[in-house]
Parts: sequence; structure tokens; C-alpha cells
Amino acid sequence: IVDEHGCSIDQLVPCPGPRSGGVWENHGKYVSAVTDAAGAFQKANLITEEQKDAIVATAAQSNCGKQ
Repeated sequence: IVDEHGCSIDQLVPCPGPRSGGVWENHGKYVSAVTDAAGAFQKANLITEEQKDAIVATAAQSNCGKQ
């Protein structure tokens, strides 16, 4: 599933660090960014609320942003 620019949530919020460069400050920053991106996808009717919740839960269980 991609947005109007052809980007998936994984592309918009990569695990190694923000697209702007560097690494995630912490795990919470990564999860927050995924939550925001998934919320935007839901608002655009690209995913359901259940899908959004599953995406955020997966992000929360990941090691992204952990150092």
C-alpha cells in the first residue's frame, strides 16, 4: 500500500533512521513516526483502523530506534 507519492509506510519511516538522515533518537520516536504515518494512511482511506493498529503494534515490538 502506497501513498499518492508511491511511498509505503516502511519507505516513509525506515527502521534505520529518519529519511532526513541520522538515526532514531530512541524507540519512542520511531513508533511515534510510524503512528503518524499510519494515521495519515488511514485518514486517506488507504488502510483501515485495524490495519493501522496492527502496523503500530508491529512497530512497537520492533527493535527500531533501540540502541
